[in-house]
Amino acid sequence: MSKVIVHVDDDFEIRESVKLILERENFTCLSFETVEEAEETISKNKPDLVILDIMVEEINSGLTSYQKLKKLYPDLPVIFLTSLGDEIQPYFDMRGEWAYIIEKPVDPAKILSAVNSKINE
Repeated sequence: MSKVIVHVDDDFEIRESVKLILERENFTCLSFETVEEAEETISKNKPDLVILDIMVEEINSGLTSYQKLKKLYPDLPVIFLTSLGDEIQPYFDMRGEWAYIIEKPVDPAKILSAVNSKINE
């Protein structure tokens, strides 16, 4: 059975690119435009991994969703795919957390490397 990945991004082209990349590697990718849609699906069927944009509907809705997910599912791996890149690292440093951050635009090799790394931890 293929691993299930939830991807949240408000940019249609990014969602489609990530979905194609993952499905070519036999992952099941569930793509969502909003964190609310993704959280509803995750609450019903926990995926193997989540890929979050940070600025989805609001400036920090991806981070807010991340905090909720970490409380509910502490072992759920999360990767951030964001245009902010390393600018977001201080947020995690302040909390003493480590985050896997990939900067947009979508780089298939980086995404696949991150996904395989996190799923196989």
